[in-house]
Amino acid sequence: MTLSAVLFVALATAQAEGEPARRAAPPPVHAAGHLLEGWRPAELSDYVDTPDYPRRLAAPNGGLKVEADFDGDGRADEAAIHVNPALAEYAVVVSFTTQGGPVRAFAASGPLYELGRFGLRPAAAGKHARVCLSAPCEREVVLKRAGLALFTYDAAELTVWWDGTGFRSAWTSL
Repeated sequence: MTLSAVLFVALATAQAEGEPARRAAPPPVHAAGHLLEGWRPAELSDYVDTPDYPRRLAAPNGGLKVEADFDGDGRADEAAIHVNPALAEYAVVVSFTTQGGPVRAFAASGPLYELGRFGLRPAAAGKHARVCLSAPCEREVVLKRAGLALFTYDAAELTVWWDGTGFRSAWTSL
């Protein structure tokens, strides 16, 4: 039986390796892996009044979702931006398609007003130069499989990858 495991990754509040811990909002997911009431996938219409709307229209899936094999099981997984207008929060939901696996959860979210500048794209397996924000720091990140790039249209990029037990992240552009 196929099971969709839901994981959340913060865009603006994600804690990259080597950075001090940041506040993480309560996860918008039920213990069984379902989104709690009020959460829905983001739509292009949510961005009409943002400065980067024309760029979104030109981006694959509007920069709102990405499909890749994040966990290395040979099946396509999906990462998508979700919003909760009532709470004024957003989160990135990664749905793993697994064969009889457990629901795994990692949660964080950010304020909705920051969402207009963020997008998603795949991060290829391989080496990525790392921006070190503190010492000591390894100068590169090596992804064994596809990851996720959480980017701003200004230039910042947080690369996020699944290591088999949880998400890890590193700034690869500021």
